[in-house]
Amino acid sequence: MKNFKFIIISILAMFFVACQDDIVTWNKNLTDTSTPDGPPEITKIILAGDTAANPTEITSANMGDVIIIYGKNLCQISSITFNGLEVNYRDWYAAKEFVSVPIPRSLLEESQVTNKVVITTSKGTVSHDLQVAAPRLLINGLYNEFAAPGETVQVLGDNFDLYAVGKNAAGENDFLNGDVSLDGDPIEIISVTRNIITLKIPENTADGAVFEVSSEVYRSHGGTEPAKFAFRELGTLMMTEYDNWGSDDFSGDGTKAGDPAPLYGISWYVRVAGTFPGDGWYWIFGGGANITDADVAANPQNYDLKFEFLTAAGKPFGVGNLEFTIAQGERNSWAAGAGGAMALETGGNWKTMTFDFQSFFDTSKVHTGATAYNEFAIAYQVAAPEEINVDFCIANARIVKKMN
Repeated sequence: MKNFKFIIISILAMFFVACQDDIVTWNKNLTDTSTPDGPPEITKIILAGDTAANPTEITSANMGDVIIIYGKNLCQISSITFNGLEVNYRDWYAAKEFVSVPIPRSLLEESQVTNKVVITTSKGTVSHDLQVAAPRLLINGLYNEFAAPGETVQVLGDNFDLYAVGKNAAGENDFLNGDVSLDGDPIEIISVTRNIITLKIPENTADGAVFEVSSEVYRSHGGTEPAKFAFRELGTLMMTEYDNWGSDDFSGDGTKAGDPAPLYGISWYVRVAGTFPGDGWYWIFGGGANITDADVAANPQNYDLKFEFLTAAGKPFGVGNLEFTIAQGERNSWAAGAGGAMALETGGNWKTMTFDFQSFFDTSKVHTGATAYNEFAIAYQVAAPEEINVDFCIANARIVKKMN
């Protein structure tokens, strides 16, 4: 899988380190060693994450995006504003010909919007057209979508703080105001941060139940459709014990020494635990399923591959790859620790992993129908010259239609 997020972070880090002799920040308390030759100029703006040889010039961006502004004399900067909102000087990186800066996350009334970025330096001021869009109220789903009814869970997403989820008109916490609901009934919220809503799943919640998240602030800024997440949505299950031709050495059900408890309602999983020689290769699961819904093959972009993953406490998954195949297509490699990125650590808890189905697989080989069996297999590749000790589990791989 092309893990663009980790690639972008690594490239940006190297870029700023390589340019650190030229990068300056400036305000009235700092001395800038790079002096502008004249008034500032802006020639183009790109997204910082655009690593193409010829990055695309943009005319619009979202709040929270990091952008790079190119031009001339972009040094000794005293202020940068978007729609009149000023950026803290500590947050930008300035050089003579570019500035890297995040767009502030703050909702404005329509009358306040100027669609301008303005940079002021010791030699003058320049403005440039840039439309800044409010971001979505984004739901990625539950940390563990197969928690038990009655369990306290985390809803993962973004911009819960921006849209004041769980707050009243005065900005005070109001955790039973209907911002999170199930079938129209409000669910009590325990806490809210920018990226996490903590709540308790009602005791009698059915499999496949759909929760909705909204807020008064969200609706007042054009949010007509609530964000949604599903509870225990099974979809098309691709991973069962009875259909496994992988090695029994990797079978777990919670009864063996060291086995974690299985998912609620899912009694079996694959466990890879122990010391493995360098550069080893192991089939840990092989099976598949009939995919009866023709829409999966017709519109694969509307589906996700999901599975639950668990790492034993103190043993993050950061060395080696999981190799996935479907319908005898090409293998797709998932390496949580690739490129020096932070290894995946769940601390002994099950975590739902979600991947875009069409991007993850060659879906042209997937076929559907009452007897349309599609092989599904997972291999573990150590991918290291020396032996390693690991302990991780994978369960409940399934194809699920996207909610948002």
